[in-house]
Amino acid sequence: DIILCDLYQLEEFNHHKENCIYNSFKVWGPENSSEYLSLYKTNNDLPKFDLTFYSTASWLRVENGSIDFGNDMLKAEKSILKVIKKFLKNNSNIKFKIALHPKESIKYKEAIEYYSSIFKEINYYISDQNERSDLNLTKNGLGVTFFSTIALESIYCGNKVCFWTQGIQFPVNNSNLKNICVSNEQELLDLIIKSIPKTKKEFIVEN
Repeated sequence: DIILCDLYQLEEFNHHKENCIYNSFKVWGPENSSEYLSLYKTNNDLPKFDLTFYSTASWLRVENGSIDFGNDMLKAEKSILKVIKKFLKNNSNIKFKIALHPKESIKYKEAIEYYSSIFKEINYYISDQNERSDLNLTKNGLGVTFFSTIALESIYCGNKVCFWTQGIQFPVNNSNLKNICVSNEQELLDLIIKSIPKTKKEFIVEN
């Protein structure tokens, strides 16, 4: 059997299944989702934060020589953060959070210093060192990411997310995620401005 963790993996499977050998497939949901799905049954529209960046710890991966993608992940995340910074300068009322990758939690002091160097004179929040992002998704408003599995988990739980996809083959053709994927800074800025005021239901229906 092939076990899939989310509905996007089902899209990938359907896209490539002619090249797969299998008897059957099942969609079980994200790994460890049984630990947190009960938190999202009501999934209200009262997030603590308006905008959240889901990090892939690209700067730390570069530092450690462990970049996972065959493209410039660090450049992509810097572009995302540049857009967010521009948006926050003109929208000081927005509550912005940086959701750290587990790799960054291990290097917590360095992570704080890294993001402080980017968001000088801008108010923002950052994950606690031992915080689990999957237990706090409903608090995070619109999530923005280069590519993070936690973002797919957030979608699975009915939350708002957009992806920066410049330089990567994502999503597959005709994916249901295509309307929440952007490939340049202006597209990202426009999607952020449009999406933050939307309720989760409005965001999902429109995209």
